[in-house]
Amino acid sequence: MEGDRGAPFDGKQTEINERMRAIGSILVDFLDGISGNEKLTDGLEDQIRATMSGIDVEYGGKQSAISSY
Repeated sequence: MEGDRGAPFDGKQTEINERMRAIGSILVDFLDGISGNEKLTDGLEDQIRATMSGIDVEYGGKQSAISSY
């Protein structure tokens, strides 16, 4: 911007641009965190499901450590 008012405007515009860049960086980090969490959750859910389906409920009930008391 030209004239006497140009410098304050340019300064404020620069400040706004820097803050928008910082907000954008925070948003990118947030979205990366969500994406990473979804990948971890998907794999973990499959692992838990596989472990749970491998448990023999009948065997555990008959051979419980508490049964000996």
